[in-house]
Amino acid sequence: MPDMPDMRSLLKFRTDKIRSLEPHLQNVHEKMWGKLLLVSLLSLLSSNAASPGLVDVIYPPVENGPDARTPLYFSLIQSFSGQYISVYSLPGLHMALDFINQDNTLLPGYSLHYVFTDAACDRKEALNAFHHQVFDKVITNKLGVIGSGCSVSTEPTAAISHYYNLVQVSCIASSPAFRNRVLFPRYFQILPTDASQANAFYAMIRHYNWRRVALIVQDENLFTAGDNYGGCNLVCGHEIFSNTCIDISLLFR
Repeated sequence: MPDMPDMRSLLKFRTDKIRSLEPHLQNVHEKMWGKLLLVSLLSLLSSNAASPGLVDVIYPPVENGPDARTPLYFSLIQSFSGQYISVYSLPGLHMALDFINQDNTLLPGYSLHYVFTDAACDRKEALNAFHHQVFDKVITNKLGVIGSGCSVSTEPTAAISHYYNLVQVSCIASSPAFRNRVLFPRYFQILPTDASQANAFYAMIRHYNWRRVALIVQDENLFTAGDNYGGCNLVCGHEIFSNTCIDISLLFR
């Protein structure tokens, strides 16, 4: 497998980026989330400070000592780099893990941790990250997968995760392709699919009385796949357009 990126360098880059954006955050919600994200990134940097060239990031730090609980791990494959950044989900994930681990009645005798690898919102990088985690010789008992950061990188990993007896979920990927239970039998989607945009798209067209519309889309399966699973075709070929005189054209980039 290709070499994995230095996660500590990525963490530091993303932390510096959030720090530079912090003065420009406008409303109270943006400022609160910016601070939470900064705290999450700083906690990752501090908890993994002893590994300057680390590939994986583990959160929360694993306990040591005679009274330490048995750690349980799941894979977290997100996008710290690339065309789409999904690092902004970290504060919520950290809150959930802290809540679970602080309540001894939820997992008595166990603690829950994630092992993070960057997928860069790229198909090849996602597969590389997935196999790196599956064949990790240090942490071998991963229970499942959260990821892979965006629809483009989630599709190839969700298509093979069931072969390793792993359940996979994502709170970011929105492609309607994931409704296909034959291709993705152990993948569960949390975010509504892009097909939900069809009604809003139709309402906007009718409101402005448009007759010819062009959509500029990326040449990815997320937007262009046919039949019942493509994001763009679920808009263009949606039943609400079937009896109209609206001409919809696709422009790829």
